[in-house]
Amino acid sequence: MVDKKKKKKVVLPYRLNILFLLVFLFFSFLILRLGVIQIVQGEQFLQQVERSGEVIVENAVPRGKMYDRNGKLLVDNDPSYTITYTKMSDRVNQYDTLELAQKLIKYIDVWDYQINRVTKRDKQDYWILTREEKAIAKITEEEKSQLKNDEVYKTIIERITEEDLQEITSDELKLIAIKRELDFGYAYAPQPIKNNVPYHEVARVSEHLEELPGIDIEMNSEGTRSYPYGNQVLKSFFGKVKEIPQEELQYYEVRGYARNDYVGVSFLEEHYEDVLRGQKGKEIFVIDKSGKILEKKETIQGKRGLDLVLTLDIDLQLAVEQVLDEELTKGMAYDKNKFMDSGYVVMMNPQTGEILALAGRVYDGNNFQDVALGTITKAFEMGSTVKGATLLTGFETGVVRAGEKIYDAPIKFPDGTPKKSWKNMGLINDFSALEMSSNVYMYEIAMRIADYNINTNVQKVSNAEAYNTMRKQFHQFGLGIKTGIDLPMEATGYEGPVTNVTKLVDFAIGQYDTYTPLQMAQYVSTIANGGYRLKPYLVKEIKESGANDAFEKIVHQTTPTVLNKIEMDEEYIKRVQHGFWLVVNGKQGTANYYFKGKQYDSAAKTGTAEVFVRDKLDGYYIRNTSGDLIESVNATMIGYAPFENPEIAYAVVVPYADDGAVNKYIGSRILDVYFELKEKRAESIPVSSE
Repeated sequence: MVDKKKKKKVVLPYRLNILFLLVFLFFSFLILRLGVIQIVQGEQFLQQVERSGEVIVENAVPRGKMYDRNGKLLVDNDPSYTITYTKMSDRVNQYDTLELAQKLIKYIDVWDYQINRVTKRDKQDYWILTREEKAIAKITEEEKSQLKNDEVYKTIIERITEEDLQEITSDELKLIAIKRELDFGYAYAPQPIKNNVPYHEVARVSEHLEELPGIDIEMNSEGTRSYPYGNQVLKSFFGKVKEIPQEELQYYEVRGYARNDYVGVSFLEEHYEDVLRGQKGKEIFVIDKSGKILEKKETIQGKRGLDLVLTLDIDLQLAVEQVLDEELTKGMAYDKNKFMDSGYVVMMNPQTGEILALAGRVYDGNNFQDVALGTITKAFEMGSTVKGATLLTGFETGVVRAGEKIYDAPIKFPDGTPKKSWKNMGLINDFSALEMSSNVYMYEIAMRIADYNINTNVQKVSNAEAYNTMRKQFHQFGLGIKTGIDLPMEATGYEGPVTNVTKLVDFAIGQYDTYTPLQMAQYVSTIANGGYRLKPYLVKEIKESGANDAFEKIVHQTTPTVLNKIEMDEEYIKRVQHGFWLVVNGKQGTANYYFKGKQYDSAAKTGTAEVFVRDKLDGYYIRNTSGDLIESVNATMIGYAPFENPEIAYAVVVPYADDGAVNKYIGSRILDVYFELKEKRAESIPVSSE
């Protein structure tokens, strides 16, 4: 018994020793592991604990470029220097940006537009920062104890007088402009402080970057555009690129833009903003609780904007502008043309709607300036060029028959108003009415639509119905309605008030409602192609380009769009086509002299509209020394060529052209340059764009 008990006492301590050893080893392992965590991996785990999240910094990319239909560069990106500021923390306050602005202003000047953007609130905030004692004196101790901090500040703002703000000097105003830009920035996102920085300022700032925390100098190719053919060639149509306007900031921010982004603000740049803007590059950073960047997690490469290939032919455009300059110069030499100073031309493909040239020129007293925008924004009385639409309206409504003869002689309305053609033409049919440009033939159509008898002064159709009938037919050709061109701000022209039949007959000869040069080009194209109103367009293709502008692929290709088919017998359109052909080729055609001996066969219609001269600035009528309105003439012309299978249509408008035949010379010469260019290209002869 005794021996067995002794054996048990020996075994029990042995097992405990084993247990103690295991416990010792386990705790030794824990201590060792804890040491590794604290000493070896402590900094790594500490950073993970301190991480508060990620920030994404977006980097701008170049905008897409614009080319003409033959691949010639029209709009490029012009790299320039930009001074930027990046807040490296959300904890940057007003005093920090004021101190930085005071340093930066030593090395750069401020653009006038930046000073003009300084608001009254900007001045008030600055006044409080720099005149603290005066600011505090604006509020009593009792008010301080009763009001919250934000209410105290608001009260001080309200009590700052205009006299207080007048203390701010012009130098301080520049400082406020810089501070304002610094305050606008978001944390970790570069905020442009000054664009298009002169090189001498770049050099000065570069030397002092160490004392300018957050300031950097970047090459900017996002917002600065250059035009290889100069600022006077179609720049108004290309549009402008600017920082997002304040009034549109919310619109763009919900679409993913930053407040300091550049956007297209007019015409092609605006209309195709989504295409031209590109996809920004992104850098993802990990930050700690204080806002300090710990590491860059990821870089996502950006993609520059897509390119626009326009329908325009820059060689034709330049040639047309030269024709305008030369013919306007000749026309302005006539004494009677003292108010003539501008002209407009639109050339388009009547089979597709592609715009090949849009030219507008105005003489400013020294040089000719580009006003091509007027081809879609300015409307004029177009005169006899609308007679094709009037004749087709007569055919379609059944008030006149194809081939019907009407006697052309002066008429007089019962109220004494006389109406006549430029000469007495006698008994003429519809062909002759177009060839010689009869007013009386068109008057008769309008009076029949109103069911008006000039001898008895009885009218059976209301004026409203008669006007509506004619305008509805004109709309089929694009006259008086938008053409549908891929540009904003297109004008539709002016509709005169519904009055009486006397004005209705003026409407029938193009001396009442007004139309744009583009509407006239669409109208004549509709006649040229047999009755299809095509949507005019400026963008032929949208393409993606790779490195060094190497072509990669076509993203979109515009196809012709038929807006409507003219609802009338095709034979009617053919009769008008033949009448237009007679204008150029008939013995009595009003444009016969100007197209003799041409190598191409064309059709056209000339026009003159009697108008009163308006002031270019305010639009009011000008009066002579006797107080009478000054009369003048708009000289117009439309046409197309070749007569069979037409490939080019055009419209010419020259306001206030009292003497000469400037519209006909322009019409003839622009067709000449079109076919000359075509011949040179067919023979592979290089075309100069100079």
